[in-house]
Amino acid sequence: MVRNRIKKTNKVAIPSETMKVAVNKVLEGTQLNVVARQFNIDRMTLKRYCRKKRLNPNEAFKPNYNNRQVFTAEDEKSLSSYLLIASKMNYGLSTRSTRLLAYEFALKNNKICPSSWIKNKIAGIDWLQGFMKRQPKLSLRTPEATSFARSTAFNKQTVREFFQNLKTVRNRYKYNPNCIYNVDETGLTTVQKPVKVLAGRESKQVGRITSAERGTLVTACCASNAIGNSIPPLFIFPRVKFHDYMIKEGPPGCVGFANPSGWMNSEIFIEWIKHFVKYSNCSQESPVLLLLDSHESHISVKGLELAIQHGITMISFPPHCSHKLQPLDRTVFGPLKSFSPSNIQTGFRVAGIEPFNSEIFKGDEYLPSSVTDRAAPDTVTITPVNNMESEMIPAHVNHIESEITIVNIETSILNKVSTSVASIISPEVLKPYPKASARKKKVKSRQLKTRILTDTPVRNEIRLSKEKKILKQTKNQQNVSTKDKKETKNYLLRNKKQCKPKAAS
Repeated sequence: MVRNRIKKTNKVAIPSETMKVAVNKVLEGTQLNVVARQFNIDRMTLKRYCRKKRLNPNEAFKPNYNNRQVFTAEDEKSLSSYLLIASKMNYGLSTRSTRLLAYEFALKNNKICPSSWIKNKIAGIDWLQGFMKRQPKLSLRTPEATSFARSTAFNKQTVREFFQNLKTVRNRYKYNPNCIYNVDETGLTTVQKPVKVLAGRESKQVGRITSAERGTLVTACCASNAIGNSIPPLFIFPRVKFHDYMIKEGPPGCVGFANPSGWMNSEIFIEWIKHFVKYSNCSQESPVLLLLDSHESHISVKGLELAIQHGITMISFPPHCSHKLQPLDRTVFGPLKSFSPSNIQTGFRVAGIEPFNSEIFKGDEYLPSSVTDRAAPDTVTITPVNNMESEMIPAHVNHIESEITIVNIETSILNKVSTSVASIISPEVLKPYPKASARKKKVKSRQLKTRILTDTPVRNEIRLSKEKKILKQTKNQQNVSTKDKKETKNYLLRNKKQCKPKAAS
């Protein structure tokens, strides 16, 4: 099937106003051939328009290409709205799935379909290309792989809790932007990807020298404040022992440590806090706010006590929400790791941290978490099929405390179509939005919440949790040791019986 059709005529399109003037002259009595030559219009074309004008004056100059369209403008707007919402929920449709949905949409609404649709049981590629042109809000994009946990964890309740903690701390100490920091780790490869080079057109393989073909990842712990300044990074090398030459020609002030896994741990993070204190000049008289994720290496009793000693207040982000709330993730780590002041300031701004803006995230950004919304037993959620103006979907639930709140999704998000299409079966009915199944039983959640880590109640909770963990590990080791002793004793007894000489007969 031809996709890019070549124009087979050199005729110039006649403007609608020019055609109207020419038709009126003919209807007033001027000869058709004379008017056609005067305005350079094809004689038969002008004759056809004159006939249409006599039969139906109001429809004479309207284009007739709509006669070949399968869907009306309202139908396509409904389909476009569905595709946009599905993509914002991280369940976007591929081109083939969209064509299958369009065919089913046309079939269920008794539309006149081309014979190729009926034969192949799918809408044509030509229709999809035209549909994309008529709906400028849609485009073909390559999605990023997003885990289910990250998709559903970012919801209104967890974000509200984070901003409430942030507001509490900011009201307590009145931090200036230069005193608000964000710290996070990122991986740097020891072998960078080569840039493009000029080579022969017929060359099947082009190489460029690097230190190795496969590099190893080095963890970099970085911190920046809301005015764009950054702390010299701390590097963690996947080695047993650290040597000074590993950070030779590194950023000024950087430090390095070694860990066989190459990852951050509690001991190294405590050293990073000392490194941070040195360059931030924080103290009890000059306190700072440090925002960080809830990784276990960041939360230790010794680390929290050291932070409090130097006037550092620590707030943890909600789990699986760093892609929205963490400034370094938003604008610095993504682009090589660009620590420009403007990028850092933008990261704090788009996360709503500085300037403080708890309403920075709009309703459509919470749509992925609606997959796991579950209505309360005594709550009835009405979802009209025919009237799309009054359609509602559940709001976002707190997955930690299982609180359910039913709210209306903003009309601007859903791009609702007019009520004149009440009889149309919507795409949502044909292909409902994804929804997680109901829980079979209540499971105790081990997921952490956003917390002010340096507050006394939270520190006591962390200390108690660490003590219980150590006690459990000690008990398990004792049980294993006792079991080993019993097995050893039984083994010796068995061997003793086997080696015992038989009595002489």
